[in-house]
Amino acid sequence: MPFAPSKSTVKDDTLVEFLYSDVQSDLECVPGIGPANKETLEKHGIETTYQLFGYFLQIKTAERDVVEHCNIFFEWLGQCGVKNNRHNITKSVAEKLAISFPNLYAESYFMEPENDMEINC
Repeated sequence: MPFAPSKSTVKDDTLVEFLYSDVQSDLECVPGIGPANKETLEKHGIETTYQLFGYFLQIKTAERDVVEHCNIFFEWLGQCGVKNNRHNITKSVAEKLAISFPNLYAESYFMEPENDMEINC
């Protein structure tokens, strides 16, 4: 199952608060990370928000487009054992880092193509 921003259940006000607040070290400041996901990530060496952001940036390459980049991060969360809120975490991290790295993420890359039906007269 690939990452889909539309499957994120983070409330707009929660996301906006996260996006425009200073980065906190505690992983639980990231929407979608509660005590269980924090513990899971810590078992895989991710103990701070900075390390989580660092991993997201580390897997970005010049050849990797936005969709592939987010899908790899999303799948990595699953491989770590994060079972819930992966869409929330991926969207929150991508949106937060896109503020500093403008071409890193845009939800528009995940939009379904419009149905171009021809009308025959």
